[in-house]
Amino acid sequence: MEFLYEAIVMGFLTRGNRFCCPQYSIKADSGKGDWRCPDFVVLDFETPQVIIAEVTTAADMRPFVAKAKELHDHGRQRIRKELMDNAKSTIPNIAEWPIEIQLFVREDRKADLENRIDKLQFQVEVITLERAFERWKVSAK
Repeated sequence: MEFLYEAIVMGFLTRGNRFCCPQYSIKADSGKGDWRCPDFVVLDFETPQVIIAEVTTAADMRPFVAKAKELHDHGRQRIRKELMDNAKSTIPNIAEWPIEIQLFVREDRKADLENRIDKLQFQVEVITLERAFERWKVSAK
C-alpha cells in the first residue's frame, strides 16, 4: 500500500522543473552496497536545491524520526559528495545547492512528528499526504 502513496508523492515532487529519482542509493563508506535508499532524491532546477524525501503511512513516528535524523546528520553530506562526484560536470554549481529534507505523513500524525523533530532540534519540512493529493483535486472534477 505504501507504494501507492509514494507514487502520489512522486507526482507532487515532480511539479515544475525537477528531476526525481526514487529509491536513490546512497553508497556505503566501503563503496559496496547501500548505506540508505531514501524514497526520493529530487534535483530542483528552479530553486535550485536538492530534496531528500521520505514517505510513511505509519502511526508510530519513532522509527520515521530516527531515519529522518540520520538523513539530516549524515545523509545530506553523503548525497552532496555523490552528486559532486557524479554530476559536477553536468551541474557545475551542485556543491552550492542547499539540501533539504521533506517528510510526508498522514495529517493525523503531523503534530506528533513535528513535536518529535522539535525535541531533537533538527530542521525538516513536514508535508501531509493529503496536501500531496490536492494536486489532483482540481482535475478530478
